[in-house]
Amino acid sequence: MLHAHKPLWRPESVIHSRDLHALPLQFTSLQKIAFLCLSEAEGGLELTTIRLAEELQCRGASILVVALQDSSLLQSASEKHIPSATINPKMKYGDFVSARRLGILLHRQKIEAIVVMRSSDIHLAVIAKMWCPRLHIVFYQQMQSGINKRDVLHTWIYSHLRLWITLTDSMRTSVLQNTRMHARHVQVAHLGRDTDTFHPHAFLQEDARNALRLFHNKIIVGMLGRLDPQKGQKEFIRSIPQIRLHYPDVRFLIAGDETRGSSGYKQELLSLVHSLGIEDAVKFLPSMKDVRMFFAAIDIFVMPSYSETYGLVLIEAMAMQKPVIATNAGGVPEIIRSHQDGLLISSKSIPELTAAILYYLRDQQRRRVFAQNARRRAVEMFDSKHCVDRIVALLDPLGDEY
Repeated sequence: MLHAHKPLWRPESVIHSRDLHALPLQFTSLQKIAFLCLSEAEGGLELTTIRLAEELQCRGASILVVALQDSSLLQSASEKHIPSATINPKMKYGDFVSARRLGILLHRQKIEAIVVMRSSDIHLAVIAKMWCPRLHIVFYQQMQSGINKRDVLHTWIYSHLRLWITLTDSMRTSVLQNTRMHARHVQVAHLGRDTDTFHPHAFLQEDARNALRLFHNKIIVGMLGRLDPQKGQKEFIRSIPQIRLHYPDVRFLIAGDETRGSSGYKQELLSLVHSLGIEDAVKFLPSMKDVRMFFAAIDIFVMPSYSETYGLVLIEAMAMQKPVIATNAGGVPEIIRSHQDGLLISSKSIPELTAAILYYLRDQQRRRVFAQNARRRAVEMFDSKHCVDRIVALLDPLGDEY
């Protein structure tokens, strides 16, 4: 039988980001930066926009966030005391009135560079440049796209980009294959997390389980993310009966909410759990503001998404020193080195997911080694201080050209 345990790692075994990083890089040339994100949603894109704006502000730049009126992004900027402005395009493309308003705003604010967070907003920044001619336009790509955009219109729009930043090498390769962007203008900057905040000792496991009303004296395998068929919750659930044949005391946790505006998928998951007769082994939790408590409560983290452009939640789990399993697709292979920092599996493969979970369950020492490797990898490659240093290094030289 397996039993829950106190944290496997002594404090002195934890890798600390402060041991590996020099003083944060500061802006010396580029002074005024705007972020453009005309999104109505409230998700990873918007969170990244605010986090990056806040981090660059802390590095010495004056920041302006341009968002839609009444958007969650605008509210978040206000809460973080980041200066903001609004434009509200009436058309998806070719709204010259809104573009003119944006250009005049940027000119009056003496903005030197604008970081566009959505591809659909690039054309507005390009048109706005007519009223702010010396403006540098930077596209910060967060979503993978394999669409061919080597046509005349996209080539003209992208010719106005001073810099295109991708999250992974595979995304950069795709950009170079599917656009006419010059290689020197397409650069990689990983998205990171604060590994001092996402720390294995942020919460004691017992306290986290008490707070979340979870199973005690059990090993917990968990996944965290939006409830969506593409995230692999059904494959995770279908792996459970086979795992329980070997380890009947293991429990399983699924945390997250359905996509806003849609409903019914959670009920499908609950029905699947019922049909498999595993209600006693599975617990659902809603999404939570502080996901560190979720990570503290579990023993093994799985991310069986069909594909992930990046996988920030994976980096969070690694930083919290958890043994991880993830799909070998999208940007994930650039985060995890298989059988070093975690285990990679094929998408939609229930047998591979089952085997990977059993691989960890059979050996506590193995879990400990993989977890320590995961933490080290997160600190060395994906700590936010290091990642923001990279962005500052890419953006700051633009100030010399202004």
